[in-house]
Amino acid sequence: MNVKLLGASLTAAFLLAACGNTQPPKDTTPPEIRLVTENNQTVGAGSITLQGTIKDNAQIKSATYTLNGGAEQPITLGNGGAFTVEVKGLQAGENKVLLKVVDAAGNPQTFQFTVTYNPSLNDKTAPTITLTTADQQTVTQNQLQVTGTVVDDVKLKTVTLSVNGGPAQPVEVAASGAFSVLAAGFKAGTNTIEIRATDEAGNPRTQTLTVQYDDNGVGSVQVPGAVVTSNGGAAVSGTLVTVDGLPDIQTFTDSKGQFSLDLDPGSYNINFEKSGHAASRVEGLVVTTSGAAVPLNVIQKVSVHNLVAKAPEVTAVQTLIGKDLVDLTPGMELDADAGASLRIKVKAGDESLSPELIYVNVGERNGDMDYGALLFSNDPKNTEFDSTLFGLEPYNYNGIRGDTFLNITAYDFNGNRIQKFLPIHVAAEPHTSPLGAGPQLDVSATTMSTKFNMNIAGGSRPSAAPSDDSTMWVTLRWKYDNALLDNPLGFRIWRSFDNKVFKPILTVDGGDRVAIDTDPALEADKTAHYYVEAFNSTTNSRGKVDSVTPLPAFNIIAVGPANHSTNVSVQPTLTWTVDRLVGDVREFYPSIWNYPEQNGSSGDECVWGRALCEYFPDYLYADDGTTPGLKKTGNTYSLIYNENKKALYPRLESYHSYTFALSAAAYNSDGSAVSIAQDMLNVFSQFGHCNFGGPVCEGNLSLFMTGDGSF
Repeated sequence: MNVKLLGASLTAAFLLAACGNTQPPKDTTPPEIRLVTENNQTVGAGSITLQGTIKDNAQIKSATYTLNGGAEQPITLGNGGAFTVEVKGLQAGENKVLLKVVDAAGNPQTFQFTVTYNPSLNDKTAPTITLTTADQQTVTQNQLQVTGTVVDDVKLKTVTLSVNGGPAQPVEVAASGAFSVLAAGFKAGTNTIEIRATDEAGNPRTQTLTVQYDDNGVGSVQVPGAVVTSNGGAAVSGTLVTVDGLPDIQTFTDSKGQFSLDLDPGSYNINFEKSGHAASRVEGLVVTTSGAAVPLNVIQKVSVHNLVAKAPEVTAVQTLIGKDLVDLTPGMELDADAGASLRIKVKAGDESLSPELIYVNVGERNGDMDYGALLFSNDPKNTEFDSTLFGLEPYNYNGIRGDTFLNITAYDFNGNRIQKFLPIHVAAEPHTSPLGAGPQLDVSATTMSTKFNMNIAGGSRPSAAPSDDSTMWVTLRWKYDNALLDNPLGFRIWRSFDNKVFKPILTVDGGDRVAIDTDPALEADKTAHYYVEAFNSTTNSRGKVDSVTPLPAFNIIAVGPANHSTNVSVQPTLTWTVDRLVGDVREFYPSIWNYPEQNGSSGDECVWGRALCEYFPDYLYADDGTTPGLKKTGNTYSLIYNENKKALYPRLESYHSYTFALSAAAYNSDGSAVSIAQDMLNVFSQFGHCNFGGPVCEGNLSLFMTGDGSF
């Protein structure tokens, strides 16, 4: 009996041993997180409720969330893994909520939720404006300093001032709400000044002042003008305009940079002064009974140093007659066929400075803004510039004959400027070669959103802009059939804003086929009409009209991943937001650079997008439906990294720094007008004046670091 029991015990032991050696399969499946709350939304409260489910094939060990990288907070799971959690403490702007779940086997899963908190969404109260400037007062100058305060219960967005319903100019408001702004450009009689404040929620408030302007103009001819800055070509408002020898005549530029003087026929020297800006001076402006003999479009740069705002001086203009150098006197004749030898001397207005750039041109235009100018540069060690003898060649006369001006413009190293007009008479043998058919014109308009200088010989000088941080110009290109004929003497550019009354704005040499219109009269959304006229000494040949409507400027106001963000996905979704939609279609060139390798030469720094390494864009995304991978919600765009499979790597490296760079432009339907928001890679612009290759060198750039690669 004992033997039988022993056998049964051994059999049971063997069975138990066999059962103990059977291992269950290892759990490698991470939990699943599903949210029913809409991601990437904007809320008006400081909290948001997240709802969803968390499930696993076995058991959940922990479920937590963090807000903007803060402390972990627990998530309580209900039936079927359902959860509801209220995330409090949102910051104004973009917030990141990271959900993290770990199951019993240690498998992790994360989900990143993005929410933007805009406190203004629930704001219904308009700002409060209090003016301390007296109402119903009479002034004897066409400007008035307006002071007061503007406050809002949440956040101000914009404060502007306009005169007589004209363009709104921005008003700077201190943290205390105080402001002081110059209202200028009054007309004789009654003027209305409007201060308008708008908060982030769009609630507006306006206050008005009525001012009587007693016009003290004494001249018989009205001379209009405009002042713009070469730092982006924006209008310069509040510039004091004075005339040598006429202390009773002075005025200020308005919000468009425009002004008007009442002068009798004669020759005048005019000065332009404004705090924070370099001095600018025009010498030899001729006024006839029909107005100024040249357009009074003045450049006034932002100064490097306010204490040396004094214009340079042209000390000598000489020409070679025989073997003798003689002073060029008003009305002296220059032979365009033979050319002329000239010598020019310039010294700075302040002994601590020296001349920098000197332009010489023939005609009525600003020599430092358009094609055709001779450019000289000066060594800063030389306190006075001496050109020595140089030749004014036939093509430098721009096809101009008869009475005109020698136009000399000089800058010093502080940006101080002088423009001197010397009357001359251009003589030449008649040019009677037969003319071909009228030039075939093609015009295009360019708007740029950020400031830049273009100190290049013979290049365009953008001088008109819709706002302080943008530039605008129109490029004119034409074809002229001269296969069996000589070039004409020259080409005249005519422009109209109503397509009825055309005025000549520019004359160029008969060998030219391109010109640039940089007139401050150009405005966004205002159509300009042009035609080009070929001419010789006796006749002309006019081409057909071509028109263009410049686009407004726009900006990239946010990018994602945000600059200096960390723990970014190795397969990130790139996002960017524009401040407004302009044009008919927007195009974008998003690229990712391997930040530590940017100075290398292997090309590995161009992780996605080859423009930085190979100087051309290898793809473009447009919001016209031709690239469906680009998503758009309102003014915000999104795109998954490597959506087009052209990146070097399908996933970014973990714990690695990268750069997200974006070029952005908008076009009208026929492509004749472009507005460029930012373009560090020279994708949309034809110029190369940025350290990355493009002229629009400011804008949103994101340097970010990836996380552990788990998402």
